[in-house]
Amino acid sequence: MWMYPGAEPTYSEGTATAEMILGGRYLKMVNKGMVMGMPMEGWSLECYDNGKMEFTNIWIDNMGTGMAISKGKWNEADNTITYEGTMYDPIEKKEMPFTSLAKKLDDNNSLFEMYMEYQGQKFKSLEIKYSR
Repeated sequence: MWMYPGAEPTYSEGTATAEMILGGRYLKMVNKGMVMGMPMEGWSLECYDNGKMEFTNIWIDNMGTGMAISKGKWNEADNTITYEGTMYDPIEKKEMPFTSLAKKLDDNNSLFEMYMEYQGQKFKSLEIKYSR
C-alpha cells in the first residue's frame, strides 16, 4: 500500500476467501489482514450485470463506514477488468475517483491494483497478489 505519490510502500499479508452466492450470480470475497498495525476485514461483492453488460463491484470494510462502488469492463486480450469508481474521503469531505484493475494471471493467481489521485497526481495506492 502507498499513502501518496513517491511514498515507500507498506507490506502486509492476509487471507481471502471467495465464493459464488445467490445461484452463482455474485462473487463474495472476504479479505482479512493487518493494515497500519490494525486488524482489517473487507468484503467485496462483484457481479456481471447482463442488462448493462458491465461488472459492478462494491467494497466495504471495518476501517470506515462508507462504500466504494465501481463499474468495469472485461478486456479479454489481457484478462483484466478495469473498474472506475468513487469513494468518499472524510478528510477532504468529497467523493474521490479511483481506478482499479483485477487481472487473472492464471488459474491459481490474480492481481488487484488500485490507483488514486493526490493533489492532482494519479498514483498506485494498492497492490494485492492473490494465490491459491
